[in-house]
Amino acid sequence: MFDKIKPIFSIDSDKEKLILQIEEKLSSIKIDDNDKKNNLKIKSRVRSIHSSLAIESNSLSLEAVSNIIDNKMVLGKPYEIQEVKNANELYKKINDYNYKNEDDFIDAHMVMMKYFEDDNGLYRNLGEAIKRDNEIIFIAPNSIVVPALMKSLFEFLNDNENKIHPLILSSIFHYYFVYIHPFTDGNGRIVRFWVSLILICYNYKFEYIPIEEEIYLNQEEYYNSISECHNNGNVNVFIDFMLKIINNCLEKLPRKLPRKNLMSH
Repeated sequence: MFDKIKPIFSIDSDKEKLILQIEEKLSSIKIDDNDKKNNLKIKSRVRSIHSSLAIESNSLSLEAVSNIIDNKMVLGKPYEIQEVKNANELYKKINDYNYKNEDDFIDAHMVMMKYFEDDNGLYRNLGEAIKRDNEIIFIAPNSIVVPALMKSLFEFLNDNENKIHPLILSSIFHYYFVYIHPFTDGNGRIVRFWVSLILICYNYKFEYIPIEEEIYLNQEEYYNSISECHNNGNVNVFIDFMLKIINNCLEKLPRKLPRKNLMSH
């Protein structure tokens, strides 16, 4: 029985080209102090939270999520409102976490899933199968190897932080986390949060860019690319998907945000 993650991937010229495009776009974005005062960060957080929860079937609208974060009364299912409150509490302190630290990751899961499960912050001790349309499409690794696999995944992060480009590294972490599926619940939400953390550590401007929203808008391709990687035994298709998502997100920025708030040179 295997208990180590050994990521299989290759960086071709298409990936390198996309990384260059992303870096160019990032360098052309200017965010000054006034923008920060204009709550750009909060707007991005609201959209990130709404999208990440919507992927997991939370039915609250973007406006409702914004109102909950503003401490306004909202009509809705109590558990969906609580999901927003938990996610907001977590995203607000994103800079307090070290993305290479597994204990921090466990703590983040406890915040994200507060009041929902008895085993928050604990790796699952049961088998887990992923279903789509009532059909089992993937059986996650046996629960007995989950702690070792997660330890191995964080070792990979630590060993490669200066060797693999953060855009690639975050995608590798994202895919293999989904593959391990270590928690009973909240896996998708917590991994998208953690990927945002890795990206913010690479470039602070990602705190103003709701990557989760672009994933939500391309949900079908998101799941298909994960399935393809399961079948292929490598993470290449998912890396391509995530690079495209990040590039698209940056492409849309000037149209999404007032030019006085987020300007190119």
